[in-house]
Amino acid sequence: LFSSGKRYDTLMAEEANGDTQRSVAVLGAGLAGSLLAIHLARRGYKVDVYERRPDSRLKDSVWEGKSINLALSERGLTALRAVGLDQEVASQCVKMRRRAMHDGGANQPLRFMQYGAFEHEHIFSMERRMLNEKLMDKAEEAGAQFHFRRKVIEYDVRRNRVVLAASSPAPADAAPEVLTPDLVVGADGAFSKVRKGLATLPLVNFAQQYLDHGYKELSIKPTEDGDWRLKPVDALHIWPRGEFMMIALPNPDKSWTLTLFMPWKGEEGFENLKTDDQVRAFFNRYFPDVIPLMPHLLEEFRENAASPLVTMRLNPWHYKVSSSPISITPYLARVFSSPLSPSSLCPLAVP
Repeated sequence: LFSSGKRYDTLMAEEANGDTQRSVAVLGAGLAGSLLAIHLARRGYKVDVYERRPDSRLKDSVWEGKSINLALSERGLTALRAVGLDQEVASQCVKMRRRAMHDGGANQPLRFMQYGAFEHEHIFSMERRMLNEKLMDKAEEAGAQFHFRRKVIEYDVRRNRVVLAASSPAPADAAPEVLTPDLVVGADGAFSKVRKGLATLPLVNFAQQYLDHGYKELSIKPTEDGDWRLKPVDALHIWPRGEFMMIALPNPDKSWTLTLFMPWKGEEGFENLKTDDQVRAFFNRYFPDVIPLMPHLLEEFRENAASPLVTMRLNPWHYKVSSSPISITPYLARVFSSPLSPSSLCPLAVP
């Protein structure tokens, strides 16, 4: 989402005459916001990025962003290649050449589905935090400035006015911060304040719909001697079960990140998995082959809350950036090129 505080012809005249350096406020330091900051800073804009979370790069920092692993395809690599990060990022990923389908019981053989037409073709499994931090580093090298613990509380689209508040911990009497940049870019997540502001304009359509399914993250740890518990390693493992499914993506430390997608209600729903006995019986019935690999299953299932899935749409918009104009479910947008491809193209069109 782009919104300008000045007329287009005024901005173009100022830039042509060298009268001023145009200021851009990028709201959100996630994948798309950080990538876009690189492009804009390299083109000479004064870029400030505002993020409600703390800086995850600091020592002892706890990651507060989304944790679902990312599957990186060629479209995503193209976005990273444009900023010189493709090889560096790929070196810290795990190659996945195929899908490994767990169709039935513990003794049923796996069914494989290649990702490409040739053996050498593959996608990458990567950790979101690693990628996000590399993008932030590269944006700072390009000249962008990051401001953490700054939460967007209001966006007035008619005046192009952004109001920020310090995220906790912050003094109770801390005054809000008001921004009036030349351009505002909304990359502030599914419940974007920028989207909310734009939705107040005439002839702008907005829709929000929660899915009947949610998701819960689990894991498979490495063995005691540091080896993989789940094999083969070069695959995205999928347990399709009709109305629900579970997937597993490999990590460089030889652990696996599992995500269980299933309905909230019904016999096979999150609401019916409240006790350890219910969870144990559910996994014995539907995922018996992973139980020996997950000695900590019950503990993780209790501690990791299930999260909702929501679809949001805003029309019209100028450009899609992150999940602000459109937010879609993880298994439709899991390939991280979904948010980053628009970001890599936006600076080519921004005046």
